[in-house]
Amino acid sequence: MNIDLLKNIFFKKIIKSRLFQFMVQLPLVVIFLLVIVAGIQGIPDPGLNIATIATWTVWWVGIVFLIFFLGAAWCLICPWAALADWIERLSFWKKTDGISFEKKWPKFLRNRHPATIFFIVVTWFELGIFITYSPFYTAYVAFGMLFITVLITLVYEKKTFCRYFCFVGGIVGMYSNLSPVEIRSKSEDVCKNCKTKDCITGNEKGYGCPIFEYPGGMNMNSNCILCTECIKTCPHDNMTFRLRPFLTDLVSGFKGRFDESLLILTLLSLTLLHGFTMLPIWTTYAGKAFNEDYYSYMLNFTLAELFFCAVVILIHLLLSILIKFSLGKNSNYDLKSIFTRFSYAFLPIAFFYHLSHNIHHLDMEGLKIVPVLSDPFGYGWNLFGTREWQPFSIIGMDSMSAVQTFLLLLGFLSATYIAYTTTRLITENKKSLLPMIPFILVAIFYGFVTFTFNFQPMVMRTVSFLG
Repeated sequence: MNIDLLKNIFFKKIIKSRLFQFMVQLPLVVIFLLVIVAGIQGIPDPGLNIATIATWTVWWVGIVFLIFFLGAAWCLICPWAALADWIERLSFWKKTDGISFEKKWPKFLRNRHPATIFFIVVTWFELGIFITYSPFYTAYVAFGMLFITVLITLVYEKKTFCRYFCFVGGIVGMYSNLSPVEIRSKSEDVCKNCKTKDCITGNEKGYGCPIFEYPGGMNMNSNCILCTECIKTCPHDNMTFRLRPFLTDLVSGFKGRFDESLLILTLLSLTLLHGFTMLPIWTTYAGKAFNEDYYSYMLNFTLAELFFCAVVILIHLLLSILIKFSLGKNSNYDLKSIFTRFSYAFLPIAFFYHLSHNIHHLDMEGLKIVPVLSDPFGYGWNLFGTREWQPFSIIGMDSMSAVQTFLLLLGFLSATYIAYTTTRLITENKKSLLPMIPFILVAIFYGFVTFTFNFQPMVMRTVSFLG
């Protein structure tokens, strides 16, 4: 059952307003700039500086919750994109021609591979040099992301950075296929018969789709950034902003894309890597090696990151070969198609592990944001009278275990259901579920790994172990 929120006149009026996006972006931009200033000028203690707490404990966890309920809403309010747009358009909300050179992005890079590589590189910096424990490095990463966003926005057309390069947007896009929110056309026939295609070219009411999508034919959330420009520009009032059941995109006969499948598998592998680097077995080694033999440590971490990525991809390749073999010689699906389609079934495992892992951080450290709001730089201020406020665990350890177990189980069941619908599709609805067997075995393996990681002691992000 789908519910079109645009049927509410008040909501529709807000979405159609050009002021809407600016108003939801402005608070995030203020916080983003505060993170940069606090990271550079504040004290280096990660537990007393708002830069590290707001970024790695609140934002990195909050963005997963945001996707769960509102899909790609982060892309709508993203401060990097907001600042880049304001600079390029020379306007906060009014429609302008902009000052971009509007170069074409190279054809061979019009895929998710740049975002996948960028994700691997940023993870190398984040976990390799422990950016999460450094307000200073956190600020420079934030500023570096802004610089790259503005540069690409000024040189290339539309939101090239968001569509092809941004790893956060790539993660949000893949996870958004699970979410209960979508923007779609009401009638594809109306879109086909439209002569002006304002949703692509733009008009006086708004910009053409900034991420090179054709809203009239969009059937997945992978690329949509919920910017609502198509709703503003459609002359036929043919767009919807709908609530829908979870997993809709991934159980509706989708074909998928190979570049997205590699991003999904990289997302799964690096999510597992994040969990591994929080375990005492790694942090004990890393804390000692980082200070005593830095280059040896960096080599070992690089090998560990490559190992996680390679193992996940190789496991999926083996899985795909087994599925292909189970389909028999008469199957119409080749190995690449099977590899691509079944990779999407692992999105819930990555997503719910990401959620279950980070909800522990949020519970143990999230409320530290309250005292640092009064003293964001760690200078001893008490702006709002909360500096001496003592954070506490909201959920508690016993309840936390139950919550994490539930989330991991939900991820496994969701993945199994997606694999089931995919299997029915490639076997043309025959009763044989033989291809499901290798998938379930692999899903159980990842379930065991994530369960083991979750129930080991975990080092928190606001307490540095580097000495």
